[in-house]
Amino acid sequence: MKKYILFFILAFQINCFSQNDSTNNASLSSIEKIIMFDNHDSIQLFPDDIIIDSVYIEQNLLYLYVGYGGCSKEEIALHCSKYFLKTYPPQVEMYISKVKHISPDCEKLIIEKLPFDLTPLKETYFRNSTDTSGTIMLRIHEPNNNEPILPLVKFRF
Repeated sequence: MKKYILFFILAFQINCFSQNDSTNNASLSSIEKIIMFDNHDSIQLFPDDIIIDSVYIEQNLLYLYVGYGGCSKEEIALHCSKYFLKTYPPQVEMYISKVKHISPDCEKLIIEKLPFDLTPLKETYFRNSTDTSGTIMLRIHEPNNNEPILPLVKFRF
């Protein structure tokens, strides 16, 4: 129940936030590159709840509107597998997580628009393909969730 209330508040806040947020691009200093990994066991994912409200892609940037509990804004990472699922178009697993675990004593609702540079994913695709363009379906997972958010996000380049 607590998660549904948080989601409702997040959806309302992000709706208000996005109305004030014209199509401004994120400043270059705030854009994080996705972290590519070979083995799922090699990455550290913290179980802290992060709720993804909406997602969109603009050129090579993936924007996530997220909400989470904490005392202040925290560093969030997006981990991406180097291996593609053998589907058409190919799919890739991605996991959002806080960079470090923060004490659950803080209950402030933090809402952010997070930009992530998908260039490392695109480079991995071209290293394994002779294509000159491509499409990848992004299977983005929230913490503690085995299923990706739906619908899957389409990255065309």
